[in-house]
Amino acid sequence: QQLPTLRAQLAAVPTDGAVPQLHDGKSELMEIFDKAAPPLDKALPLVKILPALLGVDGPRTYVVMFQNNAELRSLGGTALSFTEISVDHGAIKLVRAVPAGEENFPSHATPIIPVPDGFDAIYGKALGRFIANATLRPSSITAAQIIQAEWQAKFGEPVDGVISMDGPALSNLLAAVGPVTLSTGDVVSSANVVDLLFNEVYQRYNSGDIAVDNALQNVVYAETVSKTFGKLTSGGFSPVTLYKSMSSAAAANGFTVWLTNANEQADIASTAFAATGL
Repeated sequence: QQLPTLRAQLAAVPTDGAVPQLHDGKSELMEIFDKAAPPLDKALPLVKILPALLGVDGPRTYVVMFQNNAELRSLGGTALSFTEISVDHGAIKLVRAVPAGEENFPSHATPIIPVPDGFDAIYGKALGRFIANATLRPSSITAAQIIQAEWQAKFGEPVDGVISMDGPALSNLLAAVGPVTLSTGDVVSSANVVDLLFNEVYQRYNSGDIAVDNALQNVVYAETVSKTFGKLTSGGFSPVTLYKSMSSAAAANGFTVWLTNANEQADIASTAFAATGL
């Protein structure tokens, strides 16, 4: 609200008959305000709740869900790998990285969350029964609620929010924080992460033993996601670049945020970052 007020006050400054330096100076400032207003308007809802999201009132726990677009689902890609991060007074800690798989998250005989009426007629006994299929429905809210419930069931921990991202969004994040090196020796950067995760790992680990191949592929997925978010704890990158990169990913529907606090979710509802869907 301060920016429009300042702009109005500046616009009200009379410069008729003033020396050119004052008249031109006002015009230049007005132009700066006009250019700054749109991006600031978009950022203000996030700025408002950012202290709470960063744990100023106590630690927060978030789960990052990585979607693998090489295995398509209605929302985008399969829910393939997860990273839990905690945030306390701005300090980010990487808690655990967990690949999807029945050795980590078992299938359920009944849905872990209520399934919308009629959905089972399309995908019979699938939604809410196995974590990798959390994205079967084209709703990032439903996917987040499934992840929240799965995390609670597996680890007994409440989740304050679920962050969903796909390969291009991960590429944007790497562009902001820099490349990471995996235990496999791969150096993963914004330039090669999509090709590596969506193509190369399938060719590299293709022995015919599905269980073994899946486990090896999951190492690459999980380490890429966890080490990328691990770099967020180290600093050394531009917050402005990070915001711009993730704003671009959100605009492409590759990066969404769902918060369990209904008031906070309402605050970001007008932004491109907010999870959507019924």
